[in-house]
Amino acid sequence: MAEYNKKAKTGFILGMPEPEIMGGVIRDAGAKAIAVEMDKRSGKVSPDEFHRFTIEQSRAQLMIPPPIAVLWSDFIVDKIQIAQAASLGASAITLHPELIEDLKSFIDYCKVFNIEAVVMVKDVFTAQQALTMGARCLCLHNLEEEQLVQIRQQLPNDRNIEYIARLRAESAFSIYTEIDTSWLLRDNGFQCVWPSPESIFATGISDVYVGIQAMKAKASRQFLSPRQFMMDRKKEGATEFLGTLEM
Repeated sequence: MAEYNKKAKTGFILGMPEPEIMGGVIRDAGAKAIAVEMDKRSGKVSPDEFHRFTIEQSRAQLMIPPPIAVLWSDFIVDKIQIAQAASLGASAITLHPELIEDLKSFIDYCKVFNIEAVVMVKDVFTAQQALTMGARCLCLHNLEEEQLVQIRQQLPNDRNIEYIARLRAESAFSIYTEIDTSWLLRDNGFQCVWPSPESIFATGISDVYVGIQAMKAKASRQFLSPRQFMMDRKKEGATEFLGTLEM
């Protein structure tokens, strides 16, 4: 998953490119979903821009790779927000249990619109409660690497449940740390990671493909470092001259 956030500190000098550009870039790089940060304070993406993302994906029906999910990331406090996201083509929406009195009714309301409820949790108890209420997708966030692993180990292994880990930018070279963490989390039962936009777009578009592919790689940090993986990916491609090939 890759996050589109207009307030994040990225390598884009003039700000994040338009949804029509980034939708294709993220999809072609290998991400399976786009998380669009809708909160005015932390993301500053408008509903119109979100809709442009879903339109761009719908136009890729016959393309390879095919359309990917678009997640409405926001602090949901009213069901009308779910209806709004659905009307604009959202595939999923975030729900924060601490902001909602009746989480089950919100999860059920998402099902009415065929939207996946991504429940944001920070502890085992809240995660287990969400599962009993019918949640099929949990996102663990605001946690250290060790905490993510410990909580995941206490949750059930079920093919019908999707476990996501939202990562945090910790330094100017966060991309290497987040790739390293992604490999560890994959080996500990997570199906998806939500990296920080500061890492994925640290150098603009140039490293988006390499960064996402590195996070998806079936590598182990016991045998390879994220930095070396990215260097090797950049070296891919033909190095022969046409004259050499003819010989």
